[in-house]
Amino acid sequence: MSMKAVVMAGGYGTRLRPLTVKLSKPMIPIANRPMLEHIVLLLKSHGFDDIIMLTYFFPEAIGEYFGDGSRFGVKITYRQDPPGGLGTAGAVGSVRDLLDDPFLVISGDVITDFNLTEAMEFHRGRKDPATMVLTRVNNPLPFGVVITDDNSRVVRFMEKPSWGEVFSDTINTGIYIMDPEVLEMIPRGGQSDFSEDIFPALLDGGNPPGAYVAEGYWKDVGNTVEYLQIHREIVAGNIILDLPGRLTNVDNATLFVGEGCVVSEGARLSGMVVLGAGAVIEEGAKVRDSFIGPNCRIGSGVRMRSTVMWDGARVETGAFVAGSVIGARTQVRQRANIEEGAVVSEDCIIGRGSIVRAGVHIWPDKVVEDEAVLSTHFIWGTRWRGTLFTSGVIKGLSNKEITPEFSARLGAAFGATLPEHPVVSISDRKRAV
Repeated sequence: MSMKAVVMAGGYGTRLRPLTVKLSKPMIPIANRPMLEHIVLLLKSHGFDDIIMLTYFFPEAIGEYFGDGSRFGVKITYRQDPPGGLGTAGAVGSVRDLLDDPFLVISGDVITDFNLTEAMEFHRGRKDPATMVLTRVNNPLPFGVVITDDNSRVVRFMEKPSWGEVFSDTINTGIYIMDPEVLEMIPRGGQSDFSEDIFPALLDGGNPPGAYVAEGYWKDVGNTVEYLQIHREIVAGNIILDLPGRLTNVDNATLFVGEGCVVSEGARLSGMVVLGAGAVIEEGAKVRDSFIGPNCRIGSGVRMRSTVMWDGARVETGAFVAGSVIGARTQVRQRANIEEGAVVSEDCIIGRGSIVRAGVHIWPDKVVEDEAVLSTHFIWGTRWRGTLFTSGVIKGLSNKEITPEFSARLGAAFGATLPEHPVVSISDRKRAV
C-alpha cells in the first residue's frame, strides 16, 4: 500500500559551515550520498513512496538531483516555504491539500535506520491522532525531552532542558505520524511548531500524542565534529545504511567500489573504504577507513585515514590527510599535511608542502600557498601566504596573519639588530609616527 511522507528539507545548516556555504544541509554527502538521499531510500524501503519535499535553502539543487523521484522508485512533489518560514507545523499545514490519510513527517537532515514500518503499525493500532517517534540517548540536553506513561502516551515534554530539568532519557527525534485531523489545528499561513504549539495543545485537550520509542540509530548531524563522527560510526557498524558501490573484500579490507574506479596494484587499502564512481587511487597510496567521492584522485605515496573526500577532490603525491574533510574539487598539492579534524571546503587549493593544523576550517575558494602553515580558521580573504616577507615588504591580514603577537616578535627581532639609542620611524601610509 502506498503511503505518504512529508520531508522537511529546508535547513540552512549554519553550524555545519563551511560545508554548507554552497549547498543546503540535506545535500551534504554522507558516505557518498546526499544526506537527503539516505532518507528517501529509508522511506522507500518502508513503503513511503509518495513524498512531499518541503524546501527553502538552495531548493534548485534538491530538485535537480531528485527530479520527480522515479530514479529512486518514489514520487516526489515539491513545495517551497515562503521567506521567513512557517515553522515545522506551519510548513506541513501548507500542504494539507495533499494529505488525506495517516502520513509521516521526517527531517531531511538526520541520519537514521529506524524501522518506520513498525512505527506506522504502532500508530494504526491505536486511536491517538498523532504519534511521536522517540529514542533514548545518553545526553538529552540538546534535544526535546519527553516523558511517557504506561500506556505509551506523552504526559510531558520540554525543549532543550538544563541538567536540573532533565526528567527522561527519551527525546523527540522530529519524526511524527499523524492523522489528517491534526492539520485542522494548524493556523493557515502563520508560524506554528509541532513540539511548541500543536502537541501541547493536544496534551492540554486531553488527547495526548502516542509515544513510539524506536530502536536503532538516529543522529542530527549538527556540526563538523558530528559529521566526521558519523562516518566513523558507519565504519564501526553502528548504523545500517545502503552504501553505494559493489561490496568486495580484499586483504582484510571492506571495499564499496563504484563504477569505473581504478585502484593501482601497489595501493594499500584497509578497514572500510567507500569509492565513488570514477575514483582513482595511485601506486603506493595508503588509505584506511575513508570515503572517497566520485571522480576523486589520490596520488602515489599519499597517506590517508578516517577522511571524507567530496566529488572531484584531489590529493597529490606524498600528501598526508588524517581525520579531515576535503571539499568538492579541492586540490591538496604534493607533500601537504592536513591534520586531524580539519575541514577544507569546496574549490580550495592547499599548496605544496603546506600544513593545515588540526581543527582548522577553510571556507570555499581559498588558496593556501606553498609551504604555508595555517593554524586559524580561514574565512576572509582569498589567499594565505607562505611568507609575509616579499620584496622588502611585510604584507598580511590584520589580526589573522599579522597578529599583535607577531608584531611584537617582529619588533623585538628588529630591535636586536640596532645599535644603542637609535631613531626609528614608523608610518601607516597616512602619517609618520
